[in-house]
Amino acid sequence: MEILIRSESENGADVEAIRSAAAFALRAELGERATGCELSILLVGPERIRQLNKQYRGDDRETDVLAFPQSEGGEPEQMLGDIVICPAVAARQAEQVGHPLRHELALLVVHGVLHLLGFRDDEEPLRRRMFARQEQIWQGWLSEAGEQG
Repeated sequence: MEILIRSESENGADVEAIRSAAAFALRAELGERATGCELSILLVGPERIRQLNKQYRGDDRETDVLAFPQSEGGEPEQMLGDIVICPAVAARQAEQVGHPLRHELALLVVHGVLHLLGFRDDEEPLRRRMFARQEQIWQGWLSEAGEQG
């Protein structure tokens, strides 16, 4: 499994936590098939995530995470796609819920990985299913990392 991470953000994101959360989510969903997968994660500032959100989703506001799957449904390709995260937005969210930034970044990575694997959150039944699975994986990552959420 190859997880490429690039940062355009000045925020001190914990890259190893991001990488381990992505790997954990891939193993949780794909099992042994995860070893042949690739994805990229880009960390950006608030202006860049707003620009991407407007360009690709038509929503002119900052957001925390965007996912760009390589394929539309079916079996995952070797290259799953790209996840874009804004650590500055994640930091605000982490403060609001009272957990460390690394936990929020891990949660956003899990969310992005699930989108790359075909999960959707644009309709309520799909959203409930996705968020339940997201919580399971995130809690599993926290447990494996020896942390509490």
